[in-house]
Amino acid sequence: MVGMEKQQGSKEMMDKYWRKTCSVLFGVEAGIDDCSGMLKRYSEPVSKSPSAISRKDVFYSSPYCKGAKFVTFDETQNMPKFEPFNSNDIKDIDSLVRATKERVYYAGSKRLGNSQFVQESDNVIDSSFVFRSFEIYNCSYIAYCNFLRDSKYIFGCASAGDNSFCVNMVEACRSTRTFEGAHILDTSDAYYSYYMRSCSNVFFCFNLSNKRFAIGNNELGRERYETIKKSLVEQMGAELEAKKTLPSLMEVLFNGK
Repeated sequence: MVGMEKQQGSKEMMDKYWRKTCSVLFGVEAGIDDCSGMLKRYSEPVSKSPSAISRKDVFYSSPYCKGAKFVTFDETQNMPKFEPFNSNDIKDIDSLVRATKERVYYAGSKRLGNSQFVQESDNVIDSSFVFRSFEIYNCSYIAYCNFLRDSKYIFGCASAGDNSFCVNMVEACRSTRTFEGAHILDTSDAYYSYYMRSCSNVFFCFNLSNKRFAIGNNELGRERYETIKKSLVEQMGAELEAKKTLPSLMEVLFNGK
């Protein structure tokens, strides 16, 4: 399996598992490039600058001062060796600043530990198949995410951990198959929800704990819930196929979607 994934390439594998996630959540498939606008909602963009050594693209996440020089993490092993400051370098503050500036390079595109198939990302540790993300630890199949750990098949999420098959989530933990929500804990199969604790099968629910088969905070029972959910998910799938995006939770609540 690993050999086959390597042959297909990281971008192809990322698209494959994004499509799989779409199928799980919406019953349809869409390409990751087509849906990138939707997936960028809640994640900070990864910045890019040419390497001062090779001119290759360097990707980084932190704000740096104007005129900062960058190198890729791999290039740090070949950095020029500078002599210690001489008497002219330390004669006054301006000289110290100038001499220091000449010696300072920032490392980007950092890929640490056992990481592979990482593209346009920074600070990725022990993770594989990561695209346009930063601060990622022990994850696989991740795109357009920030501050993520111990997760798989996550797209457009920020500040989350121990999740799988999640799209456009913020501050989610130990959750599975969720779309458009925030502050979600120990919850599965949630769409357009906020501040959920130990819930499952919920749609447009807010500030709930230990609830199941609920829409609009109203528990409906399994049969009725699944009938309504099927219709809602079909509508979402059709819109995603047609427009390559779905409205955010805020758009739904305040724009009358």
